[in-house]
Amino acid sequence: MAKVLGVSYLIADEVRRLTAEDEKKLKGSYKGFCNRKDCSNPGAVWYNHSTTKYYCEDCAKKINDANREEARDIFGHDLCTRSQG
Repeated sequence: MAKVLGVSYLIADEVRRLTAEDEKKLKGSYKGFCNRKDCSNPGAVWYNHSTTKYYCEDCAKKINDANREEARDIFGHDLCTRSQG
């Protein structure tokens, strides 16, 4: 059994490629693809406390920079925080 982006499956004689449906399921999920529409970086581990989705480090930093004061007033911390799973 192999593990790719947190999703386990058996590997047959050929490499299995992710379909658009697979990618959609992984969008915004822990260790899946970044939830930003214009981004599809894998390994999203930054949790957004407003959207309840996961983002890559670069996008999480942009979100935090744009919303830092408001997020700290509402949540007491940055909007996106690194998750341990």
